[in-house]
Amino acid sequence: MVGGSTFIRYKLARLYHKYRDVRDSSGSRLQAAAFALILIVRRLDYLYKHLLARRVRRDARTATKVSTDSAKPHLAVKLTGGLGDYVVAARYLRDLADQVEPFSFDLYSGSPDLAEWIFAAIPGFSNSYTEFLFDELRAKYDLALWVTHFVVAYAEFAAWRKLRRSQKLSDVIQNIMKFGTAFEPFIQNHPRWDNFLARQAVYMNLQRRTLLHAFSGIKPGDDSLLLATDENIIETLGLTRGGFITIHNGFDLSVVIMGAAATKCYPHFAEVVRLIKAERPDLPIVQIGARTSTPIPGVDHNLIGKTSLRQTGGLLRHAARHIDNEGGLVHLARCFGTRSTVVFGPTPIDYFGYEENQNIPPSACGGCWFITESWMSHCPRGFATPICTDQEPAMIARMILGGIPQMTRDADL
Repeated sequence: MVGGSTFIRYKLARLYHKYRDVRDSSGSRLQAAAFALILIVRRLDYLYKHLLARRVRRDARTATKVSTDSAKPHLAVKLTGGLGDYVVAARYLRDLADQVEPFSFDLYSGSPDLAEWIFAAIPGFSNSYTEFLFDELRAKYDLALWVTHFVVAYAEFAAWRKLRRSQKLSDVIQNIMKFGTAFEPFIQNHPRWDNFLARQAVYMNLQRRTLLHAFSGIKPGDDSLLLATDENIIETLGLTRGGFITIHNGFDLSVVIMGAAATKCYPHFAEVVRLIKAERPDLPIVQIGARTSTPIPGVDHNLIGKTSLRQTGGLLRHAARHIDNEGGLVHLARCFGTRSTVVFGPTPIDYFGYEENQNIPPSACGGCWFITESWMSHCPRGFATPICTDQEPAMIARMILGGIPQMTRDADL
């Protein structure tokens, strides 16, 4: 399987870069080896998924053959990244479908179930498959795209005779290839040069939410997405819609770190919660998240690892405010129009920040996202606790409380 072996070589190269970075930053080969071992153990599920890919290959081939025989173009779209990246990609493909001729597409990603949930209502969505099949099957489609912080169009496999019947879509492909020349070094060195990609985008007056559209020459729509949610949990917990806060302090499940918390996780949320409860004991605080989150003392409901994404979506849809580090749930909250208070540290605020949110800048330093391979595990400047995440809890609590009362009264009307 050529595609699979290419993918494995890429993963091995990434492993080596991570090992070398931890070795250089820590000065310890032993610590670097331990990190690499943990990474391998945590990635065994990917190997299992790779083996399972053989079981769905025939179904994927059959679906591709049927779809590419139709009059409208059928695309293969590879997604990489986490929850937030999928959300941004879904908005992009929604806007693309709205501004060009009709097309259908299959997704290839590391989390097919997650991708299917997010893209279910996007026009043209057909199937969601494992990323291990993309390299093998991309040539079977009329067009293959890789969507992450950038867009790559695999023009060498494109069915140009068919695509030229869709003039607007053909123009988008040309735009992707032309615009991508300015980002070629960053694309070739993704994700190690993502920080430089973000700097380039910001100085072009672009952000994470608009960069994909700029690649394609299309106009960004709004941040909303039609997502299926389970809102029964609100009644189960005895909450009032619009009358509670959600809080999260974790990070993407695919990230492996050394230590208890990632560098971008704000360490003082317990004090923020204490101050909020002292002022508003009537306002329930619900902690959401998966295994990378740590319990926050003082919350009214600790739901770490206890909710599905649909239930998490239902809570975010009706929260008066969401409190978080920069991450995927902030992107998800924007889909429902819920305002977030986001404490920024290593991730660049000018690239990731939504203007509708309360974006709290680093207290010092900051913006070192992907300056090193191990930025999520070790502060690149060597601080045991990153100084960028030392924002004053009282200031954060005041900002949150300043917007909650009116929102809660509105929800009760």
